[in-house]
This record gives sequence, structure tokens and C-alpha cells, in this order.
Amino acid sequence: MIFYLLLTIVTLIIFILTFFLWRKTHNLSFPVGIAFIYYWSLYGAWPLVYDQLNDGELSASMGFHYHYLFRKLFQIRLDDMYFVALLYYSIFIVVLIVVLLVGSKPAHPRREQTTQVIVSHIKLLLLSCISLGLSYLIVRNSLSEAIAAGKSGYVMSRTMAREGQILFFSIHQELNRIALFAATLGFVVLLSGNKANYIIGKETGRYITLVIYLSVLSLVYSFCAVLGNKSELFFALIFGLLLFVLNRSSGVRRNTLFAYTKKYWIGLVAFVLLWMIIFIDYVRGLSISGFWSTFEPKHILMSLLSLGSSNEAFGAHFSMYGVLEKDVPLTYGSSIISLIASVVPRAIWPDRPLEIYYHYSNHVNALYGQGYSIHHATGWYLNFGLVGIIFGGIAWGTLWVTLYNHLGIVGRRLYSKVYFIFLCSFTAGIPAMIRTGIDGYKGIAIDCIAIPMVILFLSVKKNKKN
Repeated sequence: MIFYLLLTIVTLIIFILTFFLWRKTHNLSFPVGIAFIYYWSLYGAWPLVYDQLNDGELSASMGFHYHYLFRKLFQIRLDDMYFVALLYYSIFIVVLIVVLLVGSKPAHPRREQTTQVIVSHIKLLLLSCISLGLSYLIVRNSLSEAIAAGKSGYVMSRTMAREGQILFFSIHQELNRIALFAATLGFVVLLSGNKANYIIGKETGRYITLVIYLSVLSLVYSFCAVLGNKSELFFALIFGLLLFVLNRSSGVRRNTLFAYTKKYWIGLVAFVLLWMIIFIDYVRGLSISGFWSTFEPKHILMSLLSLGSSNEAFGAHFSMYGVLEKDVPLTYGSSIISLIASVVPRAIWPDRPLEIYYHYSNHVNALYGQGYSIHHATGWYLNFGLVGIIFGGIAWGTLWVTLYNHLGIVGRRLYSKVYFIFLCSFTAGIPAMIRTGIDGYKGIAIDCIAIPMVILFLSVKKNKKN
């Protein structure tokens, strides 16, 4: 019962702090981001503790299938080490939220913009299509081999990439993100209308542009589904929803194509899109050539039922216990060195310092041949112990609250007008960030700051005088 007591107390503290943070800022990115952090930190503890006390009854009834991690990683027991692991996760989250609560500026009426950023839909669509085409060219051979061998594109591409048979695979992944981000940005701007708060689009035929965006997004989704790329789609979903809520004007119903902007409609759209992403889990293992012969309608029902019982909640959650139970030695700053060294491509420096994940997986004797997640707090712990966990929460919270506090600043430079883009993309990047160590800040810098900024610079049209 001590585990339930700890989880209950911590959950209440997190909820109360988040409530006061929402009352202070009225910014949706904070409760959404904190929900992600909680999910990948403590959500998995509830069914795991129940299963340990009741012989796996909840797993059998609700579809949790995390037990395979016991064979590939380590067995988790309800002992002192697991209690400490839960405590460490709790400390990390609470410190992070306190930093947000203390450092955030109170919500205030939006300052009137003297200018709006105008982007070109033609440029965004071209950028998306060109990036998608280049991404496809890099993996086309693996997809051709998958068709010839009767295998799935997901299995074949990942296998060939792991064996070094796909050159520039990491570039392919970034191009995929660019294609999806550009199309999502333009689509949401189009829906926000010409009276949006911060960013509007220049188009001639609004409904024709809408059809083109839907076509491009469908093509990108299909490409990601064949390759099994869920994280990119989930990032785009969260980014798009946050951007729409923040950018739309008070007169959104009169000035947008998306007339149904009440909360339940936005929630319904989010639910459907989330299901479409989870659905990839059930079809990415099917062969490309024989997809329709092997696909079964039950896959649709199974994906719907799995919305609340995904195994995503367990991989990173396990990591702190494994580090404590296996007494994995601290590295005293190896992640900082790895983060700095990561600016040099591995093709140029093959032996550059590895990420903290490899230190973790080697010392817990993780089964080779499969990737596992490491919680962000675990990465900080492996570097500096408990002090690292506290400092990690402070660092994360400081970066997040800095992006928020710049929302009210209106300057002449482009970057000073589009901090809301970075706030949305940073929040959307939290699911990936929470499942990496300190090294994950490189991904944040590239995927959540650099790529959005480059796309905006390439697509911006001009400033509109109000």
C-alpha cells in the first residue's frame, strides 16, 4: 500500500501545482506537456503495482503487455529500489512544475500586434513535397526490397538502417519531419484564417489550398505509416492543435474554414487523429504488397481499445529502477561531453562519445538487438545522482518558461514574433525528450527550434501593416 500512497500523494501535488499554473498563465501548453511527462514517468506505475499485488489481473483485462520487458531488460519488484525510483521521478516533476509556477509571467490580454507574420502557402507546400520526395529517395531501395520479399516497409527499412545499408538514414528522418512540419504549419495557418493572432497565410484559392494540404498530409501520413514512424506524426498532431488554439482569433468562426471550434469538436478531431497514429502499430508489420490480403477489420477495434493501455508508458519508466537495482555507476558529466561532441557527425568522428543510453543498456544487460527508452531523469541521475535530477528539472523548466515568457514580446525581428511556434513545438517534443537523457537537448534544438525557424524563414512572405 505504500506505493499507492506515494503515487496518490504525488499525483495530487502535481495536479494542484498544474491547476495553479493554469490559473496563472491560461496557456494550454503547460497542462498538456505536464500530462505527457506524467504519462511517461508515473502512469505506468499504477497498473504495474496493481499487477504485482494481484498476479497480473489488470494486464490480462486491459491489454497491457509490458511483461516482455522483464525478459529483455529486468524484472521489477515492489521493493525499496522501486519506491526510491518513484520518489526520484516525483522529485523531478515537482521541481520542474515549481520552476514553471515561480518563473512564469501572469496571463494578460494579448498585446495588440503591430504586424502579423505572413507565410506563403505555395512555399510551404513546395517545401513539404520536396522534403518528402528526397526522404523517399533515400529509403526507396529498402521499400522495393520489402515489396519483393513480401515484408513490411517498417521491418525492412529499420533492419537495413541498423546494418548500415541505408546511407543518410538520419537525414531521411529529418526530411520526413520537415515535410510533416511544413504541411502541418501551413494547414493550421489556413484554418486559423486571415484574422489570426500571430501568423496568417497568403493564398488565392482558399478551398483549393485546403484540398491540396489534405492531399499532401494524407500522402505524408501514408508514407509514415508504411515506415512505422509514429513519433513524427504525434509531434505534428500536438504541435498543430496547440498552434491552432494559440493562433486563432476571437472571431475564428467567422474568419476560418474550420467553423466548429468548440472544445468538444477539437477534442473529437484530436481523438480521431490520435487513433490514426496508434493504428500504425497494428499495420506497420504487414507486408506492403500483401497489405489488403493480411489486413483484418479487428485491427481497427484493437487500436481503439489500446488507446489507454499502450506499452509506451513502461520502457522509460523501468529505467530508474534498473539503474538503482543494478547499481549502475555514475558517469559524472559524460552526457555533457556527448552533447557537445554530437555537433560533429558520426561519419566524420566514428568514435565520438556515446549517449548515456548506451551506458544504461550495457550495465543493465539489456537484450541486444532492440532499442529501449531511458527516462530523462534517469539520464540526469546517471550523470550527477540526485543533484542531477533536481538540476535537470530546473534546466527543463527554465527553458520551457523562457519560451512562454517571450509570448508577449513584440519586436521587429522574425524570431521575436514567433516564439509561440517554438513554445508549441517544444511542448510537442516532450514525448521524445522525456524518453532520452541529457543528449535529448540536441533533438530539441534541431527539431523544435532550428527546423521551425528555417521553415519560417523560407516561407515568410512579408509583414502586414494593421
